[in-house]
Amino acid sequence: MNKKYLPVFLLIVSFILIHIACQNVAQTVFDSATVHGAIQDSITGVPLDSAIVSVQNCSQCAVSDSNGNYQISDIHMPNNKIVISLSAKRDNYNTNNIDLLLNMGDTVTVNIKLIHN
Repeated sequence: MNKKYLPVFLLIVSFILIHIACQNVAQTVFDSATVHGAIQDSITGVPLDSAIVSVQNCSQCAVSDSNGNYQISDIHMPNNKIVISLSAKRDNYNTNNIDLLLNMGDTVTVNIKLIHN
């Protein structure tokens, strides 16, 4: 290749690589959904830390922080809409399962109350 055209060639290759990277990022954002919220004791309303919130039949989960907050991001969306089963559990509390309809790109708040056993 003529050295005179090398900078132009490198510039074109750079633009192509940036374009591909941006498409992958956009696809990840729009082909997924996010669920977040807080876990609380059903009687006292006290935030519950260390509760495990998971999407059933999926490997995604989160553990609630000291304020009871959790977030599960990048829930894969094979279609425009999907029904997921969200499960929240903690020691000395009954598990709470919630079915949830998600649309592609959604960010949904789901606050969950657990009953002490």
